[in-house]
Amino acid sequence: MEGHIPSSTGGSLRDSFRCHPRNPGQLFYVSGCQIVAANEDIFAPQGLARGHDDRISAFVLSHSGFLMASGQQGRNSDVVIWDTQSLSVRSKFQEHDLEVVNLSFSLDDRLLLTLGHQKDPKLFVLDTSNGKIVAKTATELNKRFTASVFAPQTTANIYNFATASDNEITIWTLDPFTGSVSGQKRHPDCFK
Repeated sequence: MEGHIPSSTGGSLRDSFRCHPRNPGQLFYVSGCQIVAANEDIFAPQGLARGHDDRISAFVLSHSGFLMASGQQGRNSDVVIWDTQSLSVRSKFQEHDLEVVNLSFSLDDRLLLTLGHQKDPKLFVLDTSNGKIVAKTATELNKRFTASVFAPQTTANIYNFATASDNEITIWTLDPFTGSVSGQKRHPDCFK
C-alpha cells in the first residue's frame, strides 16, 4: 500500500505512507520532520524516528523492509538511512543543498539513490551498509526530478536505474565497484 497523506506542516508529500512489505500491519508515515512507525492495531504503541531539523521532502522504505530513508528540505538537506526495527539512524549523508527531492533503494537494498533539488543538481548513490558514496554525478541545472527506480540486475556488477523529470527519462548504468555512472536521455514518447 502506497500513497500520500497530508503532513503536519500542511503540505503533501507523495508516497509518504508505506506498509512494511513483510509485516503488512506495520505502517510508516511522514509527519513534518519525523517518521511515525505505527501498527494497524490502534492500541499498539507508536514509535518516532527523529533525525531531521526541517520538513521531510523525500521518503522511501526498502524492499526488504529492514531499512528506510528520508531526505529533508532546508539548510541541512540531509539524507538519513534508518533501521526500521529500532528506528535508529544507521547513517546520515550531508552532501545535498536546498532539498532532497527523491530517494530509491536498489532491489537488493545495497544501494540508495538520492536526487537533489533543481537548483542543487546532484545525484548520489550510497552504500546502505555504511552510508558512503559509491557514485556521484552532476545533473542538469533546473531539471526537476519527479521519480526514480532501480531495474532488476542483469549483470552481477552492474546496476541500472531510471530517473524521470518533466519531459524526460534518463536510463543510468552504474558500476558500484568503480563508481562509474552514465546516463542516456530518452523522451517518454520513445517508450510507446
